[in-house]
This record gives sequence, structure tokens and C-alpha cells, in this order.
Amino acid sequence: MADESQEEYEAGMEGEETIETDVPTSQPAVAPVAAPASASHASHPHKPHEGQPSKLDRLKAFYRECLRVFKITKKPNREEFTTIVKISGVGILIIGAIGFLIHLVDQLLLR
Repeated sequence: MADESQEEYEAGMEGEETIETDVPTSQPAVAPVAAPASASHASHPHKPHEGQPSKLDRLKAFYRECLRVFKITKKPNREEFTTIVKISGVGILIIGAIGFLIHLVDQLLLR
């Protein structure tokens, strides 16, 4: 099954422009720290820094990434859907039971 999802991922990537970064994929990208303002930046406060993408470029890159994700995702079949619903329901029940017990202890012992 992992091979199928890898093939679907690669198929979704065909013809897509990739964004190259110097950051390894295992680490999240971190925004660079802003350098002190120089005289050239003081005269143009809204001019983007050299080498940094503009807000429009970042928005376009985000849009392309969203399209790529939508292309490689698939609708779950009935078995996958019921498994997800069961696991989510059990999680909700466990969190609710913990909250109820905390409230019960608060009401009985602390008042």
C-alpha cells in the first residue's frame, strides 16, 4: 500500500514546479532574522529585501502547494472511513471521561 501512495504522490508531482530550499526536509523552515536597517532600506520601507520573495510570491507558492496536496489526496473508502470514525469517537470519549473525572474530583473533594 505504501508503494501505491508513493506512486500517487509522484504522479501528482509530475509537471509541478518544486521549491528548492537549503533546509533539510526533517527540520522545519525557519524565517531568517531581519538584519539591521541600513540607509538604503530607510528610504524604501516597503521595498522587499534583496533575495527574499515578495508576499505575492509566497502566496503563489502556498497556492501551488495546496493544489499539489489536493491532487495527491484521495477519498477514503468505507472501511477507512469507519476506522477513522471509531478511533475519533473513542478519543472523544476518553477526553470527555477525563474531563468528567476532574470535574467530579473538584466537586467532591475541593468544595
